[in-house]
Amino acid sequence: MAKISFTFIFTLILIITAISTTSGAMTCSELLEPNECNLSWCRSNCDGLYHGIGFCVGPYPHHCVCLFNCPR
Repeated sequence: MAKISFTFIFTLILIITAISTTSGAMTCSELLEPNECNLSWCRSNCDGLYHGIGFCVGPYPHHCVCLFNCPR
């Protein structure tokens, strides 16, 4: 019984710690290309510049938007 309680408490502490460390990270966005979006170019430039993920969004012509963790 004590072993189950220790495991439960340890798991609960790990979950709370993970939530508190990830909730502080804010997501920033940057418009890389406002005219046309090439998905492979968008993703590679976003990764190279900000270590983020690039997406093609919006109506035609699509825009290249980069989502990344904000610098602290």
